Amino acid sequence: MKLPHLAIVLRMVLALGTLHAGVEAAASHLPRSTPERQGVPPGALLDFVEALDRMDQVHSVMVVRHGHVVAEGWWAPYDAATPHELYSLSKSFTSTAVGLAVAEGLLGVDDPVLKHFPGEAPASPGPNLQAMRIRDLLTMTTGHQDEPPVAPSLVSARSFLEPRLFRPLGITGVRWDTNFQGVSLGGYGLRLKTEDIAKFGQLLLQRGRWDGGRVLPEGWVREATSKQVSNGSNPGSDWEQGYGFQFWRCRHGAYRGDGAFGQYCVVLPEQDAVVAITSGVNDMAGQLNHLWATLLPAFAKGPLKADAATRARLERRLLGLQVPMPPGRATSPTAANVLGHTYRFETNAIGLEALRLEDSGPEGWVLTRTISGRTESLRCGHGRWGTGTGHLGDTPRGPTRPLGEESLAASAAWTSDDTWTVKVCALGTPFQTTHTLRFQGGEVRVATRTQVRFGAAPAGPLTGRR
Repeated sequence: MKLPHLAIVLRMVLALGTLHAGVEAAASHLPRSTPERQGVPPGALLDFVEALDRMDQVHSVMVVRHGHVVAEGWWAPYDAATPHELYSLSKSFTSTAVGLAVAEGLLGVDDPVLKHFPGEAPASPGPNLQAMRIRDLLTMTTGHQDEPPVAPSLVSARSFLEPRLFRPLGITGVRWDTNFQGVSLGGYGLRLKTEDIAKFGQLLLQRGRWDGGRVLPEGWVREATSKQVSNGSNPGSDWEQGYGFQFWRCRHGAYRGDGAFGQYCVVLPEQDAVVAITSGVNDMAGQLNHLWATLLPAFAKGPLKADAATRARLERRLLGLQVPMPPGRATSPTAANVLGHTYRFETNAIGLEALRLEDSGPEGWVLTRTISGRTESLRCGHGRWGTGTGHLGDTPRGPTRPLGEESLAASAAWTSDDTWTVKVCALGTPFQTTHTLRFQGGEVRVATRTQVRFGAAPAGPLTGRR
């Protein structure tokens, strides 16, 4: 019997029912403040933001000090209103569901797992399975066995946490994906807005209290975010400082929840600060290193003298953050010969069957693609982002499945006389795909690159013909 760590823990919790939560939040947003009032130099924040910007694929950042947001920014076309895929940062929320269930007497972390699945145990379970505890699931120390999963629960993670966590914190628009069997993806699949991530970190920083009431038991917060198991001995690595109940210990007395490609909720108790980040980067360690180098030494114990000039520079920088768009022209000598023609492709790994590029005037272009029998048109701006919905095209896979329909933003340009390049951002995900179309005679060669992905990229480029 396969016991996937968080899916089983979550199923166990959800099967026990939903009880009433005692705290409702009146406010839906964290309070805002100037950085100086909260003891943060605006110059240090500016250094941090610029360091993240040089990484090229950061989508958002929010810094909270003493419970107040002192800096927030989104790299256009990403925005504050669109929930973002958290990947393994979802595990920290699943752990929180377990903590709430423990507090309500529904289970204990030292319960044997088989106690909660008496009808699904093998006839003769081995000694490891008999000894397995919920604690082992929470600390990711059970190992894996590739056999069919247990039957799905009919209650969602979102339903369990809605009255207990999301509603008290004023978190709305929550989405949590399920797998092919309908089981809530306890290990990933949760999408939240950047400020929601920051609220969660602030709740943990406040040891489970929110708006004068208690949402999480203080003891659970302490236990879940403390080192429960060792994961290495390198003092210079933020991946070897110990692991709690779905939380990583960091250097400098901090801890975090994190997810693939740079989804972060970093809590700094000694500095009374929280940093939330969403992104699509491969260098996750680099993001933390920038935090330690720029912000960590700058936090002051008390308010600072106002620095209006530097703060104004910071505010302008935050408002002007932008994902780089393809540089180039709005037209080309080749355009008249290729626009409006349909190019068809032989069978290929990404399922691209046909494409057509059309001029849409000052707005840019419309790229129409048929992929695996599905035809979609995408508006592509020049020097701006065209928006719509659809499939990314390269279909970078998550841990179990490809992306579905997403909110997309696209910007394009003629990057040479015969080459048209478009960058497409799937706004609720880490993924950005760049398609380069090179037209020669009656053919087009399409090269596709996604900046981060699970698994190997499909072979290319592909050649289409009229």
